[in-house]
Amino acid sequence: MDTKLKSKATPLIAWALLLAFTSAAFLSGWDVVTHRAFFDTSYYFKSNAFYNQIETHWKLIKYIHLDNKNYPQLPREDKLNDDWILYLKKSYDEQKQMNMNTGSRIEAMLEKDINQYLAYKEHEYNQVKKSLDSRSGVFKYYIKDVGSGEVYTNIPNSSEQGVKLYPALYRIELPTNQLMNQALQPINRYFQQNRLTGTLFIPETVNEHSQIHSDYAYYLAIRERIIKESVLFGVSLLLTLILIAVIRKSGWALSFASSVQNGFRQVPLDARFAVLLIICLVSFSYVHPSELFRIPVDPVRVLPVVFLAVVAALLILQWQEVLLLYRNKPELKRQWQETYIFRLRQFIGGSVANRNLFVKAALIFGASILLVIFSVVGIIGLDDGAGGAIVVSALYILLYLVVILPYILTRISMLSSILAGAEAIAAGDFNQPIEPKGRGNLAALANHLNNMKAGFKSSLEQQMKSERLKSELITNVSHDLKTPLTSIINYVDLLKQENLTQDQRDNYIEVLDRKAQRLKALIDDLFEASKMASGATELTLENVNVTSLLRQTLAELSEQIEASGLRFKITVPDKKVEAVLDGKKIWRVFENLIGNALKYSTPNTRVHITLTESTDKITFSINNVSAYEIEFEASELLERFKRGDASRHTEGSGLGLAIAKSIIDLHEGELLIQIDGDYFKVIVTLSKNPAVSQR
Repeated sequence: MDTKLKSKATPLIAWALLLAFTSAAFLSGWDVVTHRAFFDTSYYFKSNAFYNQIETHWKLIKYIHLDNKNYPQLPREDKLNDDWILYLKKSYDEQKQMNMNTGSRIEAMLEKDINQYLAYKEHEYNQVKKSLDSRSGVFKYYIKDVGSGEVYTNIPNSSEQGVKLYPALYRIELPTNQLMNQALQPINRYFQQNRLTGTLFIPETVNEHSQIHSDYAYYLAIRERIIKESVLFGVSLLLTLILIAVIRKSGWALSFASSVQNGFRQVPLDARFAVLLIICLVSFSYVHPSELFRIPVDPVRVLPVVFLAVVAALLILQWQEVLLLYRNKPELKRQWQETYIFRLRQFIGGSVANRNLFVKAALIFGASILLVIFSVVGIIGLDDGAGGAIVVSALYILLYLVVILPYILTRISMLSSILAGAEAIAAGDFNQPIEPKGRGNLAALANHLNNMKAGFKSSLEQQMKSERLKSELITNVSHDLKTPLTSIINYVDLLKQENLTQDQRDNYIEVLDRKAQRLKALIDDLFEASKMASGATELTLENVNVTSLLRQTLAELSEQIEASGLRFKITVPDKKVEAVLDGKKIWRVFENLIGNALKYSTPNTRVHITLTESTDKITFSINNVSAYEIEFEASELLERFKRGDASRHTEGSGLGLAIAKSIIDLHEGELLIQIDGDYFKVIVTLSKNPAVSQR
């Protein structure tokens, strides 16, 4: 057993390792190619980050030593030659010439402004000098003016030769014709134009924080990572090739891979290619190999590898499919014929109706593309002030809104109506019309659906009428017929006994008669309910005095009411309450509802019967206290063979309420049941002049 399990697991392990090594090789190779420049140990000194640091230091040096050389020691007269002070003097001289103020006042104002400016200038110089001095530990310079021989440096007791021997992380001799970082060209050009020579360098070691040293260490760390990833790439690639060779030689195939491949074959070839292309693009945007190889290791970073392994598996499966199709030309032809491109070609070259539909769709698509183009042209025209482009764009947009857009909306509305009608037909609703609007393919389709719906409706109605009675008889009659029939059989067997007395025989015959009458009543109710359900019942409408009809029903049931022990409270109008009804059918409703109250009410309780009328309706209600706990919804009582007595010990058929509901529905009235605990209420509402036709 262990040997079999190992043999079954070996292909799965081999494929899992292949996907893992493939993903590792891809990710590491991707990161190595992306950061290949980091292999150069001097790459940091060619970067913009390094240039920004050098430029910051150079600006401080230039400000202190070249632009404002020995500024604090300059006499006041030399400081007054500043461009800004000369501008102030010129401004005040103009005011003086225009007699805008007295000469002495102008002189005082000028002196005040000069003093304020000199104070600001000296403060600025001191701040820059302080900043430059604070960087002396991390940035060194030795600059010499060739013309004057003057030296500017932050290295005490240094010489030009000594500076060159100073241990440095980075050193540059300026001016030079071979710059490692071309971004330093402006500084190199300044040295050339101002006859300066010198050395700028970064000490190899520093005793304080240095952003340059920190950045350099970070770049070296990336370089170290790239070197390790290169080794990982080589090892992963080698193992991938070895596993491919082993799998091919061993012929290991996975059963679930075949299932996946079969699933892919259900997708058209061109759609499959598009999906794989999208998946690959998502992979490139989602997977970031640099995040995967960072420390500390985060389990969440393994998710891109898993995702990439799945993508690799899909690509391998599809590559196998490509090889299969290359060798099996009939299969390639079959899959090609199922592509969307092939179907589109067939659609374009199909019938005239389809060709017209395609032409319309193409024109609408082209017009919509032009809308986008003209909108862009209009926006550009607004920015550039091109009046002609704006006018042309506005005219086309207006034409689209007036002609094309209403046409599209009309067709969408028509298609929505057709879809709603088709859904109604599928759901069995044949009464929802589909209104064809205008002419064209959609209008023709709407007419076809209407014709189909009419045929379906007629055929279904005939079939339902013939099947409904038979179906309900078979499914519902068995239980309620079984009890009286069983009793009849048992008592017939008893009558066959020879040693019976005459009293016993008479007693058995009485029971048989009662059970036979019970069976007859059940069968009568069953056929009545079936006729109602099948629509075979005819209404004989006439003007009926409902008050008299109700009193007549109560009179005929008076013996049963007296024997029940229930107290009936009757509330009916003294006058006539007339309505156009089928009197016999409504009498049956009253009989069934009052009969239900007699069978299922708690003994010695009240039964309330009320009859009221309004302008166009009459309402009959009967309330009683149920003798049985009703543990289901009130609407379920209207189902055939449903009783309030769940144990079915009573003499009811379970059809009384269903028959009453069917009769009321034929009159287009309403029968409602309300249950509040054990309190049971039935409300019947009928129109005095119903819209139903006599059948």
